[in-house]
Amino acid sequence: LRRQMAKKFQGTRWEEIWDYEVERSYGGPGLYCWQVMGDRWYGPAQRLVGPETRRKMRDVIDAYLGNWVLDESKYIPFRGMLLFVGPGIATWGGYDDAGKFSTNLLDTLWHLAYYGDDWSTLDGRWPMLKRFFITPLECDWKGVGRYGIAEMGDEAAPPIAYARLAYHFGDVDQYAWGCYIFARELVHHYVKQVGSEYFRGHQPYQSMEPMRGKVWLTNLWGDVIGWQIDGPVYPETTGERQSNNRWVRFSSFDVARFYHDVLPKEVRAELDDLTERARRANDQDVFYKIHSEAAHIAPSLVRLRAMLTDDTPQDLLTLAPLESWDLFRSSDFASMTVSVLRADPAARRPLVELIPPLRTNEVLGIERLGQTEGSPSLVLAVRPPYAARVYKAMRHWPALTWGSWPSPTPAKSWKQGSWWSFGQVIPADVEGRGMTSERLNWNTRLWWMDPNTPTDKAPTTSPSAGAP
Repeated sequence: LRRQMAKKFQGTRWEEIWDYEVERSYGGPGLYCWQVMGDRWYGPAQRLVGPETRRKMRDVIDAYLGNWVLDESKYIPFRGMLLFVGPGIATWGGYDDAGKFSTNLLDTLWHLAYYGDDWSTLDGRWPMLKRFFITPLECDWKGVGRYGIAEMGDEAAPPIAYARLAYHFGDVDQYAWGCYIFARELVHHYVKQVGSEYFRGHQPYQSMEPMRGKVWLTNLWGDVIGWQIDGPVYPETTGERQSNNRWVRFSSFDVARFYHDVLPKEVRAELDDLTERARRANDQDVFYKIHSEAAHIAPSLVRLRAMLTDDTPQDLLTLAPLESWDLFRSSDFASMTVSVLRADPAARRPLVELIPPLRTNEVLGIERLGQTEGSPSLVLAVRPPYAARVYKAMRHWPALTWGSWPSPTPAKSWKQGSWWSFGQVIPADVEGRGMTSERLNWNTRLWWMDPNTPTDKAPTTSPSAGAP
């Protein structure tokens, strides 16, 4: 590790940190969205190198943060937050993948500041950093944690990084907020590990196809679509096997400790199965490989086992001798090496208390966000009036729909491609009547007919106004 870091960090130019010398057309020295996901490993690597290399690493990282990462123009403002958009990282009108990477950025920043013992570049940036914390905006009281995310490496770790950043900046409320979201995200980690047997025991699930082999809960979708499920052979036909993405970007020793404490047998059984599949395939044609590492996407099985099982460094080096490692980037080398070194039982104890006991006030959780869009739907989704375009006279009235069964033809008009309606909420006599609404509390909106307001003059309700 010392030789690799000394070779990489030889000068003082911040561009030296770049490991991805591609996609220059996007305005940077390299592929930023992947680069910064691997950069977190340069944090703990600084603790393991000599003083001269550490000084050079710190100088380069500080300049990189100041000249690039903390430049607000590199992100897209959206609803008061900052979205991390880049090649392969898109947004489709919401937070989407861009929001996921925005929050992940917090984990990298904390690793670099904490392990590098250098907060100077981040100091004074707390108002900006808060705008990256998008995870709670994609939670609600039904789903507990964030919706629409299969990659467990993107869950739970960013909120605890946010909590630690908040503690450093003296923001007790946001510290408690980060811890609260961290706990909610751990619920998803638990359910994704053990929840598939519930669905296997209550088949069919959206189809009559038997659930053969191992299956996992992957994406949680909104409204009543619910958990998506797949495995190596189920379903027989699918667009993308999201179960392959389960351990993508998993890099948090804090979340790994949760697995050690709560799900040690379950996670070891899964990793043993993945390891055996990689052995049978001779480390080819499998998503998670024994010898190959990608710090920004697929961790090697060496890294996953180092973090999640009780394998010792010798166990790991027997599985994958050092000379067999297939590593192209310095961040990949750092992630594998740091993980193997952390697998040593002596490195796990004693635990270091990063934050002393801190008493916080009991305050509102996600209710404080006032989020209402989609939250109240349980059995049927109540689509806001803008979606009810049947007739001009009915356009202000909400519709009941079920997203699991979209109409089978492409959308060419309001009749085709939209969600099936299970009833239109309209009065018997729509002529001469309009609809008005008023917010009652954080998840309830009251709608009523106003016979004195003509329909074509009724107030327009925006899609974000929420469901009745």
